[in-house]
Amino acid sequence: MSGFAPILLIIILGVVGILGYLILNPRISTPSPLPTPTQTPDSAAYWKTYSNAEVGISLKYPESWITESYEIASADLHGVIVLKNRLKSYEPAPGAIGISYWDNSSNFTLEKFEKNHAREAGGIIVYYPEAKTVALTSTTAYYTEKADCHPVLCSKYILPIKNKIFDISVFTETPDDKSTIDQILSTFKFLDGTSKGKGCYYNGVEYKEGERFSAEDGCNTCFCNNGEVACTLIACQ
Repeated sequence: MSGFAPILLIIILGVVGILGYLILNPRISTPSPLPTPTQTPDSAAYWKTYSNAEVGISLKYPESWITESYEIASADLHGVIVLKNRLKSYEPAPGAIGISYWDNSSNFTLEKFEKNHAREAGGIIVYYPEAKTVALTSTTAYYTEKADCHPVLCSKYILPIKNKIFDISVFTETPDDKSTIDQILSTFKFLDGTSKGKGCYYNGVEYKEGERFSAEDGCNTCFCNNGEVACTLIACQ
């Protein structure tokens, strides 16, 4: 037994040493790779579609929005539709879009059209000198950030196209409102052959693909490119 005791002691010390090493030096585990996020399809692909063949427009809107008829008592101005977030019940509702159009059978410029209707009750405002020219679907729109949409302010897109002048009034309150409305307007399109590759409209006049014409300022040149109007940006002298 006296010869076995030293061997037993060596075994015990070895076990204790191994346990001490494992406690003081825990094994580093290799982290599991993070799962690859599953890409979700564009939410707009699952939105509802509003289409009006008589007026010639269509667009998509979220499930949480509703559409209402837009009645206007005027011979020349026609209400088309109001879209708004049904979760916001107060009026005028931030997170809303109103679409209407004026008859413009003479294809007047916006400034001339407004002057010709200046005597009507309340006047007509479609010409905003400070408006920015922006591309909206297959045509040129004139955008103004602050317009008088009595009794509140709104932003407006004015679209002169063929024999009509469309007025798209936008009411926003939060960044979420603006983000959703921008996405709705990105789906807006005309149904009368003004899609890409089939010409475009500028100040109510239709131009063929590739056709060049003078800009409204009289010193720049525009052309129809794949259904959209592109203009040079030379400073007028």
